[in-house]
This record gives sequence, structure tokens and C-alpha cells, in this order.
Amino acid sequence: MMKRMTAILSILVLLCGLCGGASASQSQAKHLGSAMIGMTMVVTQKVHVRAAADDHSGLVASIEPYDAYTVLGYTRSTKNGNYWYLIRWNDADNGWYGWVSATMADLLEDVKLSVSGRGYCIINYPKTCKARSGPGQEYSQVAICIKGNGFVVRDIRRGSNGKNWYNISVDGISCWISSGLADYYPY
Repeated sequence: MMKRMTAILSILVLLCGLCGGASASQSQAKHLGSAMIGMTMVVTQKVHVRAAADDHSGLVASIEPYDAYTVLGYTRSTKNGNYWYLIRWNDADNGWYGWVSATMADLLEDVKLSVSGRGYCIINYPKTCKARSGPGQEYSQVAICIKGNGFVVRDIRRGSNGKNWYNISVDGISCWISSGLADYYPY
């Protein structure tokens, strides 16, 4: 299924290029704002995916020319003002997430997919962290998350400790993690 989707998106990329299809450059990204979320991002050369939205952040993967990914979120660098796109590369809710500089990618404004959930979170805790059966430390542990894992946030609730908790799915198990353990990127 994923190979078929990649092939279809690659064909769309080539057709948009041949027909003068609309793409968003770095300068256009600031005008799109949250409209970028759900758009298809395509690179035309091999590009590094970073752990954070920074050129000096750790390399987590490389993506190949004409690979297409859905933009799940975006941020703007405080260092140079460049935009970065948050992407995920695998089919599961708990896939790996990373950042691609907008200077290295084009957005296909006419290819937009729906993105479900309230947002995404990426575990930032340096060790493994406990995912619980409910929104609070008093609930039992049902799964473990590790730094760098990303998840679709289905719901957000305030726990008994006064902190927000994110409802996620880890290996098909619905569970909750404290907001202090993850960076959150709303849609």
C-alpha cells in the first residue's frame, strides 16, 4: 500500500513539475502558515532528516529524491528564521518523526491529505518513560516510550498533578503520557 501511494505521489510530482504546478518555497511558507499541515512535501535531492528543527541537530534519516511525505507540523528557526517541516516515515501511529528544512523541499499545494488527531508529540525524555492507563501517575503502566518516538495525540486532559497528559497509542494500546515527557505539535 505504501509503495503504491509513493508511486502515485511521485507521478503527481512529475506531472505538477511538467505542468507548472504550484509549489511553496521558503519565502512562500510564511504566507501559508497552518495551511501547510496536510500538504505533500517532496524533495528533489537526497535530504537529511533531523531530530530537531536545526541544521546542527542530529541526523535521524535521509530521504531520497522524489519521496513524498505529509507535513504534520511546522516551526520557524529562532536562529535564522527558516521554516522546518515535521514528517513521519512509516505507517504506524508510533512511527519515527523528524524535521526537514523548507529550503530543501517543495510543497505541492494541490495535493493535500487529511491528518487525523489533535496533533503530534515526540518523546524528549532522555531515558525510557512510562505510558499509563489514564491521565495521571496514579494509573498503572501499560507501555514504555523511548526518546525520539513520535505519536498521534488523540486527546489532551489535565491530570491530578495539574499537568496535561496526552492520549496516544503504543503498539495498539491506548495510553497516556505526561506533557513533561514530550514536545507537542498541534495541527
